[in-house]
Amino acid sequence: MANEGIGVDLYEMRPAAKSGAHKTENFAELVCSNSLGNLDPSIAQGFLNNELLENGSFLIKTALECRAPGVDSLVLDKELFSKKITGLISGKSEIKIIRREVQDIDALPCIIATGPLTSKALSQKIAADFGSENFSFFDAAEPVVAAESIDFTKAFQSPRFSLRTATSCREDTGCIYCPMNSQEFDDFYNILTSAPRVELKPFEDTAAFFKSHPPIELLAVLGKDALIARTLPPLEGNARALVHLRQDDMHSGMYHISGFHSSLKWGAQQKLIHSIPGLAKAEILAYGVTHKNTFIKSPALLSETLESRTRPGLFFAGQIAGTEGYSEAIATGFLAGKNAACFIKGRPFYKPAAGSMAGALARYISFSGHRFFQPVKASWGIIPPTVSPPCCRC
Repeated sequence: MANEGIGVDLYEMRPAAKSGAHKTENFAELVCSNSLGNLDPSIAQGFLNNELLENGSFLIKTALECRAPGVDSLVLDKELFSKKITGLISGKSEIKIIRREVQDIDALPCIIATGPLTSKALSQKIAADFGSENFSFFDAAEPVVAAESIDFTKAFQSPRFSLRTATSCREDTGCIYCPMNSQEFDDFYNILTSAPRVELKPFEDTAAFFKSHPPIELLAVLGKDALIARTLPPLEGNARALVHLRQDDMHSGMYHISGFHSSLKWGAQQKLIHSIPGLAKAEILAYGVTHKNTFIKSPALLSETLESRTRPGLFFAGQIAGTEGYSEAIATGFLAGKNAACFIKGRPFYKPAAGSMAGALARYISFSGHRFFQPVKASWGIIPPTVSPPCCRC
């Protein structure tokens, strides 16, 4: 927006108010040095980073300048990166930095890009304006696998069964089921109960949330029978336990592993998922998470342009809009910024190309047909199947 000569008031609550995770008052403060992933176009996040670079993203351009010596990935000197971005923003005459907590949404046009640790006052305001049912303070996302990577000599699909779970399957296609015999279940259980977990942050007061949405590893602590009854109820037959996979509401090539939201480390989740009969070679498109995360139910609230369906001129971007990851936040921020500029100048809204990762993210989080929406990362599974995959995947 500033590059188009539009004056911008940029509100940042730090250092007047703390977030619980940030350590400085600088912009673009990364948690990890590899938070931006890499530029490998054969990987979904790398493909997205290349898109952003081609579209002139100053964040990705600056990231290249801050790479650690001798590496091809985007492993950064994160302190240098943050200082450079802060300097670039501070040096823009069109941008006025206001260090104050925002507690209302009165002035439009406006972009809300406050991230997973949005302040309590602003969170309450968004929930009041758009309905508490459309606002979440915690995220319990299930792993997602590619349908084409499932071994149907061991898994099967059927719409006929009524399961004792809170998650229903699409009646037109049914769920995919992966049965485990006693030995297979015991092996699975042993992997699960010995797997390392992600350490919770001090600000993640998850006691009440874990009670109502226990991750699979906490259910396992209650014993094998409790785990089977809550997450892996078998059908009639000889299976000891049954893993249930639910088709994604938007893309038939993506299946969510029901009840597998987890705080296990990703390597441990991969080992666990690959121990399931039928999923030994499954392509994991997204891992399970259970963590503090502030986000709106964007399918009900946002259009593909990331503008509010009910409040013209109000845009959301980043994790609060329903994406996961730094590159994804940059992509949605780029899109929201372009469309806010279009709104101001009376131009038609910008929509990324059908085969772009940024466009796929925007379409996914704004798809009104979601029944079980969970925040999404860049993945090949969200690219429409009618679009030819990029040649770099070959």
